[in-house]
Amino acid sequence: MKCADCVACRDRELMVEAYWFRGMSQPFPAHFHDYYVLGLVEAGCRHLVCGGVEQEIGTGDVLLFQPGMSHACTQTGGLLSYRALNVPETVMAERMRCLGAEQMLRFSRSVVRDAQFSDALRAVHQAIFCCDSLQQRRTAFSEMLFLLLPYCTAEKEHTRKERKAVCAACAWIQAHYEEPVDLAALCSRVHLSKAALLRAFVREKGITPYRYLETVRIAAAKVLQRGMRPAEAALRTGFADQSHFSRQFRRHMGLPPGVYRKMFQKGVEK
Repeated sequence: MKCADCVACRDRELMVEAYWFRGMSQPFPAHFHDYYVLGLVEAGCRHLVCGGVEQEIGTGDVLLFQPGMSHACTQTGGLLSYRALNVPETVMAERMRCLGAEQMLRFSRSVVRDAQFSDALRAVHQAIFCCDSLQQRRTAFSEMLFLLLPYCTAEKEHTRKERKAVCAACAWIQAHYEEPVDLAALCSRVHLSKAALLRAFVREKGITPYRYLETVRIAAAKVLQRGMRPAEAALRTGFADQSHFSRQFRRHMGLPPGVYRKMFQKGVEK
């Protein structure tokens, strides 16, 4: 499925989404995903802020974002050409177990330069877009994940009190994202002051509670609008109106909600 700057499709058998941004200059605000993102910059330069670390990325760089990792980027030179694979946590966990990794892993860094892994990522991406056989797609996917293992590490533990409070806040937001969310009420629920919760939230998630709420709403709308129109999905997920929803969806996803919806009309569709 195409829009002005992006071609996207979904592989129902692999349960992976593939995106191909070409000639894009659109910035992306601080946000996170509830899935893994494996991306390859094929052209263009960007300023990336990920997990509080700023760095310049360009042609040949591979981007690795785990679920919940906040990141943002802006164009600094040339138009962006970028391939990306979105892999759900459950799919990654199952595939990694098959490769001998028993624990859910996290990436040791967000930007790497590895020609062999880049080629493997591109091979999976092309296999999905070319509608290769399921066996070919599975083989390419497994080979890519094997090459990903050196960049994975066990998840680090953070301060227990902060983690517990932030997890509780996130759980409440996820359960009540359709409603107006008041920061003072949220702080009362997790027994932290506003300043303490904001500090803990940004330290743990890399974004503020409001940005987290916005991203949760977008994620919910992605699922809902597979079977309903954007206007209805907007109302069901707490957005003020369809216009606001459409703007935020494109800011986060890089393509309009209507285009994303059409991706799910077939198993693998361009």
